[in-house]
Amino acid sequence: MSFKSRVLSLLGRAPRSLPKADASASGDGVASAEQPAHQHAEPAGDSMTFNIEQEVERFFDDSSLAHGTQPVFKVFMGAGATGKTTLRRAQCPDGYVVVDAAEVFLNLSRGGVYDFPSFLAEPMNVVGGIVTRYAFLERRHIATEFLTGSEDAIKGLFDAVTSLGYRIDVQMLTCDPEEAERRNQARGVDCISAYYAQEHHWAWLVAATQAAAQAMPQSPHAQM
Repeated sequence: MSFKSRVLSLLGRAPRSLPKADASASGDGVASAEQPAHQHAEPAGDSMTFNIEQEVERFFDDSSLAHGTQPVFKVFMGAGATGKTTLRRAQCPDGYVVVDAAEVFLNLSRGGVYDFPSFLAEPMNVVGGIVTRYAFLERRHIATEFLTGSEDAIKGLFDAVTSLGYRIDVQMLTCDPEEAERRNQARGVDCISAYYAQEHHWAWLVAATQAAAQAMPQSPHAQM
């Protein structure tokens, strides 16, 4: 499904009524985000304007489609600095839609160094929300990462994902605490911990699984 089709489906509008809008962020901490489409414009002063279509589409290619097989929801879990992102990038260089706020943020940063998520929070959530929703609606393989957390919250998410027909593959990572602390201290500016990013993952995934569940055709028994 093309980006325009995704957005039209999301908005429930005919092509001729698609609004001309953008997602923008300003360095003074004020951000605004709306649904696309918009031609790319370079940053002016302390402001940035993004082509949401391009930002979304970079997360999609044909390799992530399940092609009639059972889609996989792959989760890398562990404490901070145990190597979740490193392993995810090694195991999932392609074939998965990556749900990662840090990846979206770094794309939007365009090489700049900013606090996470700062003034990019709203456009980041627009892009991440669309990516995650359509990853499920199009039954694509998905990869994400979390710190270990609430057992009830994790179970609730996993139940929602499996109800959509996904197989869950959990990679649990551990690391010597002293080594994890060394890695944490050595983080580069482009290595954002899931400690900060995972709340966005959770929000996107919960909203996306709810939307996908609502989009599924109900059986006659369920409608009675």
